Amino acid sequence: VLATTTFSDSRTINWATLDGGTSVTVGPGASITAEVNVKTTGSGGNNDWKSTGWRISTSSGSFTCVNTPDHTSSDTYTESFSITAPGAVGTYNAYFRAYSDNACSQGASSTKKLTNAVVVQAPGPNLTATKTNDADGTVDLGGSFEWNIHVENGCTAAASFSNGAVIL
Repeated sequence: VLATTTFSDSRTINWATLDGGTSVTVGPGASITAEVNVKTTGSGGNNDWKSTGWRISTSSGSFTCVNTPDHTSSDTYTESFSITAPGAVGTYNAYFRAYSDNACSQGASSTKKLTNAVVVQAPGPNLTATKTNDADGTVDLGGSFEWNIHVENGCTAAASFSNGAVIL
């Protein structure tokens, strides 16, 4: 007698977002809000979702574990948590796995891959222009005044302009 059966007790990641979208552009080391939606099926410990692994990289490898709230019955759940962008400029994939235990070591789901989902760009200049005049805002008809415009860079990245460039 031969008996064959198939089990589908597990966790399946339906979708994942980064800062509410399918991709995000951030500065090096920026915090990103990940949201992961998981369907659990089965019974007992087979339908548990207790932690989530994440990775931002150009290839597969080790995951960072987040001990997300425990879900221990069959249903569909969504959890949010913060992840950190790489420190190097580039375009990366985001990977997620749902686990049945609190330490990302048991019952891993299939990996959900968001291709080219994290774009890390070097921070650019942050310019602020402030205008003042020498007439306190009031001039008699036919009178004259002088505008002063002060441009300040509030970032550490250099702001450079070619000679004669118009910036306002």
